[in-house]
Amino acid sequence: MGVIGRYLVQATVPLTVLLGAWILSEHGSGDVGTREALRGTARIAFVPFVLTFIARPLNELHPTRVSRWLFANRGTLGVCFGLCMTSHFGLLLWLHYLSAPDIPEAVTVADYVIGGPGLFLVFVMLVTSAKRVHAAIDPRWWGGIHRFGLYLVWFIFLGCLVDSYGRKSPPYPASDYLPFIAVLIAAMGVRLGAALFGPNRKWARRAANEGTRGVTNG
Repeated sequence: MGVIGRYLVQATVPLTVLLGAWILSEHGSGDVGTREALRGTARIAFVPFVLTFIARPLNELHPTRVSRWLFANRGTLGVCFGLCMTSHFGLLLWLHYLSAPDIPEAVTVADYVIGGPGLFLVFVMLVTSAKRVHAAIDPRWWGGIHRFGLYLVWFIFLGCLVDSYGRKSPPYPASDYLPFIAVLIAAMGVRLGAALFGPNRKWARRAANEGTRGVTNG
């Protein structure tokens, strides 16, 4: 982790907390203000997640200074995402505290079914990103956990956004959800594009090997 990476990680929690505090100061620390702070921190976390999600495939498809920086710092961006979600989780606990013993009005069943496992997986990925924990885990297991985690969190983001669109009470305008859904779909398109047309695509290597064997055998 370079100097910029360390600064990013060190600034993530204070900036997210300051954002949440500013929203709470504007809307109050009750139910309404906490819901707005949750939406704000989720959208802040959205940025490092998407950048982490596209870092490797974007660099494969179109290597530039930016894509190389994203690729080299994708681990740092992932840690920033995990730390943002930690602040988000704290606000979620506060919302439940305010509504206890009832379930918060703004929370749907999908938030528990989809969001709950997602938060747990984010924390697993965050913990396993620590150097000592990372070194203690078999690289294949570590890579599998984080690869699976990236795709699952993508589906969870998409599922929560789609579920929230038109179902949250009180409702929010479409502009609060549709741009984020479009960015997620575009990000998945980048990964699929790299799988189909990137230099590391498996089917192309397999076809090349079969072609080489055919020429040799012929």
